Amino acid sequence: TKVAACVLQVQQSLPNARVMYCSATGVSEVAHMQYLDRLGLWGAGTSFKDFAEFSRAMKDRGLGFMEQLAMELKSDGKYLARSLSFRGAEFVERVVQLTDDDIVRYDASATF
Repeated sequence: TKVAACVLQVQQSLPNARVMYCSATGVSEVAHMQYLDRLGLWGAGTSFKDFAEFSRAMKDRGLGFMEQLAMELKSDGKYLARSLSFRGAEFVERVVQLTDDDIVRYDASATF
């Protein structure tokens, strides 16, 4: 995805930066893991030379293995999964007019 490509670009641009990955999809599908290269699941010192090799191996092993992977990542402190309760939650939709300064700030923060 475009988001994954941007995350990879940021990580490559900042090799010493600390990273915390946040995702709504987690370890549900191996394709969603492509940008998680700092978890050490593939690359030098692992069983898989790159993400493509890791992805093929995970797909061959099926959903049960993805669950095992999630449990292993949790036990290593590399994965945390939470469910949010919407009990008592209220939602309000608001339309807000952005000022020219707001637009410039937004555009600057979203440019890579």
